[in-house]
Amino acid sequence: MEINLSNNFFNPLAPVSGKKHCDAIFIVLVISLIVIIFSVSMVIGSLFSKTAGATTAAILILVQTSLIHHVYRIIYTMCINTV
Repeated sequence: MEINLSNNFFNPLAPVSGKKHCDAIFIVLVISLIVIIFSVSMVIGSLFSKTAGATTAAILILVQTSLIHHVYRIIYTMCINTV
């Protein structure tokens, strides 16, 4: 009996294909957009805070979440264009 590892469901190296995987990436993309909205509100709130360095930290978090969101957008676009 021969086992084909490329079609095995539990194989982490097996390629994923199909639109259902693009939908999962889209959900992560929407969640990352929500995180960006919270980050923007955190930057606005830190402008009125009297804590030293709060604005700098909030801006760094906003930049990081924006970069992550951009990467997810690229991955989602690549997924849609290959299906």
